Amino acid sequence: MNAQTGLARMVHEVRELDLGERTSYSSGRLTVGEESARDLLRDPALAEVRLACTRPDDSLRIVGVLDAVQPCSKGPGGGGVFPGLLGPAMPVGRGETHVLRGAAVLAAGYLPRAQEAIIDMSGPAAPLSPLAAIGLLLAALVLVPPLFGTAVATTVATSLVGTVEQDGSTPQLAFLVAVLTAVLVVAALARLGLPTSLTLALIGGITGAGLGLGLPVAWQAVGVVLLIGLAAPLVGGFVAWLLIRLLRHAPIGGHASRLGWAHRTAFGAQCLAYAANDGQKALAILAVAAGTVGPPVAPRLEQLSLIALFFGIGLLVGLPRIAATV
Repeated sequence: MNAQTGLARMVHEVRELDLGERTSYSSGRLTVGEESARDLLRDPALAEVRLACTRPDDSLRIVGVLDAVQPCSKGPGGGGVFPGLLGPAMPVGRGETHVLRGAAVLAAGYLPRAQEAIIDMSGPAAPLSPLAAIGLLLAALVLVPPLFGTAVATTVATSLVGTVEQDGSTPQLAFLVAVLTAVLVVAALARLGLPTSLTLALIGGITGAGLGLGLPVAWQAVGVVLLIGLAAPLVGGFVAWLLIRLLRHAPIGGHASRLGWAHRTAFGAQCLAYAANDGQKALAILAVAAGTVGPPVAPRLEQLSLIALFFGIGLLVGLPRIAATV
């Protein structure tokens, strides 16, 4: 008890936690009434609310953490936990404040533009965050082309339409129109939260612009690219189905850390694959605009750095909307 303010802080240690039919606390065991908790969370602004409890050493990762608070409540003679907001506006610093130490209330979910957190209940905490993952992808965009070549960029820049000069700027004009067309298509779908292939939109734009300018179109090359683009989801779906059939009976429990390393390795491999293939479209566009096509397209550091900069800005702006859909 504080002699000057008349405030008593009553601390209740929580060593066990469960969901149950009614809320109770006894000898360090806290039971939360599930239905009564749901009643408190019913609000027209919330489309769906799910309740769960977990304990230290559970093989569990909590993602999308938005906030964490220590549960506390005012007893008789107090003004509420947040006077004027959750209760009447009145002086504080008196009465009893009951605190549940050893427990926390977490809010997790998707909130646009929020910097989400990750909590591991067991094992070493994963050293990745959304910003770290973005940094790895941007580094791959800069480093992979000089190491593994620019064959994809060269194909996009030189093998889809001819480069017959009419006024000295025909290739640049064709690519400008193609890029604007692809950006409009992708931006419209991104605004709707629909993932799409920039490759298909760009190839279509290059082909259409080439036809409009009277350039010879390499239909065989265009057909191969489009066929591979259409076949990729089907092949990926079949391989994923085959792998999940093989792995669904594999014991996962007790191997959370190994599974986490597998996820991080797969993400790193995906970054390399993207930089070696899909990410080279932007390099082809810059090379055509700068007149440094070659062939082959040269992996210039200033162009790769510019691509990584704008790609990172696009990720930060568009990732929350796309993540909600995917």
